[in-house]
Amino acid sequence: MVVPKRHTSAIQALRPTITLGSATIEPAEAVSDLGAIFDQHMSMIPQINTICKSMYCHLRQIGNIRRHLTKESCATIVQFLVVFRLDCNNSLLFGLPGLHLNRLQVAKNNVARVVTHHPRTPFAPLAPSQ
Repeated sequence: MVVPKRHTSAIQALRPTITLGSATIEPAEAVSDLGAIFDQHMSMIPQINTICKSMYCHLRQIGNIRRHLTKESCATIVQFLVVFRLDCNNSLLFGLPGLHLNRLQVAKNNVARVVTHHPRTPFAPLAPSQ
């Protein structure tokens, strides 16, 4: 159920439940459907958190073996493991505030940094923002 923020306290106080036979179904804070995570405000914050967490986990693993890879093989692995997570369901993120999308942009810059072996620089993004 999608509820405007100003009404959530009243809805949460009610905590509507559905009883089917002996089973009771209670509302959840966030639900997942086809790989996307939706919260009660449709803010997509849980989706962005999951994308970033997955990307950084894979980037750390790739970073540990980066010195043994060529640039081309590293780019292939990153494309398969990391960029897929970013591109999956990204149309659901259309129209979100820049504050939320900035986290994904920083993650994308870190992906480019791992592939190109560039050091961290605070003023020079490697991946173009969209």
